[in-house]
Amino acid sequence: MWDIIVAVLCTLLAIYFWLTWNYNYWRKHGVPEIKATFPFGCMKDMILMRKHTGEVYADFYWKYPNEPAVGVYKLLNPQLVLRDKDLIKTVCVKEFNSFHDNEFEADPSVDPIIALNPFLAKGEEWKALRSFHSQNQSSGKIKGMFVLMLDVCKDMIYFVEQNEGKPIEAKYFSGQYTTDVVASSVYGLKTNSFLDPKAEFRKMSAKVFDQSFSLQLYFLMLNFIPKLGKILRMRFIPKEVSDFFIKVVADIYEYRIKNKVRRSDFLQAMLDENLNNDKPKYTFEEITAHTMTFFIDGYETSSTLMAYIIYLLGLYPEHQEKIRDEIQEVGQITYDEIHKLKYLDAVVNETLRLYPPGLLLTRLCTKDIILKAGEKSYPISKGMTVAMPVYAMHRDPAYFPDPEQFVPERFLEKQVPAEFLPFGMGPRACLGSRFALTQVKTGIAHLVQNFKIFTKDSDGKLPTIDKNSTFLMPPKSGLWVKFELAKENTH
Repeated sequence: MWDIIVAVLCTLLAIYFWLTWNYNYWRKHGVPEIKATFPFGCMKDMILMRKHTGEVYADFYWKYPNEPAVGVYKLLNPQLVLRDKDLIKTVCVKEFNSFHDNEFEADPSVDPIIALNPFLAKGEEWKALRSFHSQNQSSGKIKGMFVLMLDVCKDMIYFVEQNEGKPIEAKYFSGQYTTDVVASSVYGLKTNSFLDPKAEFRKMSAKVFDQSFSLQLYFLMLNFIPKLGKILRMRFIPKEVSDFFIKVVADIYEYRIKNKVRRSDFLQAMLDENLNNDKPKYTFEEITAHTMTFFIDGYETSSTLMAYIIYLLGLYPEHQEKIRDEIQEVGQITYDEIHKLKYLDAVVNETLRLYPPGLLLTRLCTKDIILKAGEKSYPISKGMTVAMPVYAMHRDPAYFPDPEQFVPERFLEKQVPAEFLPFGMGPRACLGSRFALTQVKTGIAHLVQNFKIFTKDSDGKLPTIDKNSTFLMPPKSGLWVKFELAKENTH
């Protein structure tokens, strides 16, 4: 009996040492590290949702404030957290060939729609997708969509006029705006989210990023145990949602061919390619995947950014006055003018600093390399990952004095610091940023031009990010505001 117990204990001990043998990787290479705890590595607070991703990596970031990088462990695997901007530039630009993939991946057989997203694609497939989306999200193409954004702004203004003085939750409100803009710009649909919030398109859009436990579990699996996620056949986009959007694409395709209708939207580019070839270049599923890439970039992160801007302008009304004065000087809001509004741009950038769409950037090493910073060396093997703690860098007083204060002037008439990374850096930088910024600035400009924004029952503090979020940056609680007609626009 005792022989069996001893044998089991020895076996368990051997398994434990086999699993944790790598926990001295960084120490062995002379790199300062955060002590790992089995089986979480250094990620216990993140996995148990005690802190959001930005806070967890901020703890790593500040542990060794004078070091260019610090070693951590994601479960059992070593990961290098970069603190030095030159190291970040090396990974994202100079040595891109050794770090050309994101660490996340999706199984096309399980989740075919999200698998064709450039963020998850790898190697040659990523290059092809990047080229396709770059061409179809050029400034010229977005300028053609600007008139569609203006139409949605009219609906938004009418809605606010009808609800003047009433409490409005900024995140939900911004989601109505971005739903309608993306639906029009991508699919050529008028979805009327402000007039009919229960419309099918609005409901399906909200389901993509529904802050449910299953979505949080999906992101945890994607981040830490992607192979288990595949075995469990976990999906980012629910089948009901992907089926809905595939049907939307098929119906629009048939309608436009039958009625010889054309529109200057994202979908039309793919329809044209299909019609101009002997056999269709894209299946309905592939077209849906490409439109969903645009949709994901343009809907959730844009609505969250817009919501934070609305709330912060209500919290600090002096900044909305400056934007209002700036708009009055240019007169009509056009595509060219919206990108010349320097104070509005500063407000958007300061909000992106405090609430970046990506709290953390990661890259997968695709070829063995030794990174160097001064006399320090960091051996990175193929398959390992490096992390860039954007949230922590954006709140580092060495780069941004008084980092917990909302100070748009830090981005006014000054070169944007290299440490400002809301959309990433290099070839893997976010492809949808131009469209996202255009629709957010257009929406904010029309709101400020027509209304004064006030927070409802605010404690005067900056909103905090929900600690249960493992990937996105939703606010911890509702961002409630009220709108009143600006004096110059009263009838």
